Amino acid sequence: MRFDDDTDEVDEFVVKLLTLVRIVYHYDTNGDIPAAIFNHHMKKCLANFHYLRRFYTEILQYTVIDDAGNINFQEIAERLNRHLDDRPKHNKKVNTFSTNRKQRRKQNHER
Repeated sequence: MRFDDDTDEVDEFVVKLLTLVRIVYHYDTNGDIPAAIFNHHMKKCLANFHYLRRFYTEILQYTVIDDAGNINFQEIAERLNRHLDDRPKHNKKVNTFSTNRKQRRKQNHER
């Protein structure tokens, strides 16, 4: 199972992942799922979406667990959604070195 930004909503995707983990590991509730198992599967599901995976692995997985080791799944969905909304737009790259190169060539030529 992989997250697809074009077809998946983050909150629905988290619910699907929780359901899958509960079925595979025979947990009765979402609260029974250990953080390590959920984090492992969440990272695998985000492997094709590096922007979200990096945010999840470097920040989110450590900030949504309380002192008792319980994960706030609603907060995960909300913060992933906000992170997607804040995603930088890809614009054409501008060659900032071209003017510097031209100036250096001109200076070298004048010497």
